[in-house]
Amino acid sequence: MEFGREKYDLNNEQHCEELRNILLQHDSNAEDERIDTEDENSDTDTSVGLRRGNSESEQSGSCASEDEEEDNVTYFMAVQKKAKVVVGEWKWQRHPLSQRKRTPAQNIVMQLPRVIGDAKQGNGIYESWNLLITDTMIQEIVECTNKYIQSIQAQFSRSRDAKITDITEIKALIGLLYLAAVYHANRLSLDELWSEDGVQRFRKTMTLRRFRFIMAV
Repeated sequence: MEFGREKYDLNNEQHCEELRNILLQHDSNAEDERIDTEDENSDTDTSVGLRRGNSESEQSGSCASEDEEEDNVTYFMAVQKKAKVVVGEWKWQRHPLSQRKRTPAQNIVMQLPRVIGDAKQGNGIYESWNLLITDTMIQEIVECTNKYIQSIQAQFSRSRDAKITDITEIKALIGLLYLAAVYHANRLSLDELWSEDGVQRFRKTMTLRRFRFIMAV
């Protein structure tokens, strides 16, 4: 196949079509003809030229015959210029790279991804969550919360309004906070969540008064 030009303007549809044909057919005929496609009225010039695989400069027609040039050209190069200064360049190999390569050691998977350690015990949603937030952590929250509740119990006329909490109730509180996030309740008031038209699980879990008290302490 013969090359119609040595440089291709990527802004020209006809040039792009010719370049696509060159890359698809992998033919090796090249003409030593250079067409300058730089637009004098534009700051940016984008072009594609044939380059030798062992040379960093553009192919010169005065240094070798057409047959020698044809043998040495191993890739096409696109050069983008701005104010006659190269600002970017890309290479397209004329021939596919060899597929018979040794796989790098870092790309060899020795074992499939899996959970390790205590995570193996997470057989469900709650069990997996409990590995992240352990009962020991929640127990510490309960103890500190109860100390504060006991310090303010005298301020309440009824002891049931300031009763101490336990692990089960704290877990229920955390669950309600998750549930509020699921329902995108950040723009809703607590009264709306606990209303008859709200989410029934909130009312079934604990009263609104109790929820406000625990959140306050």
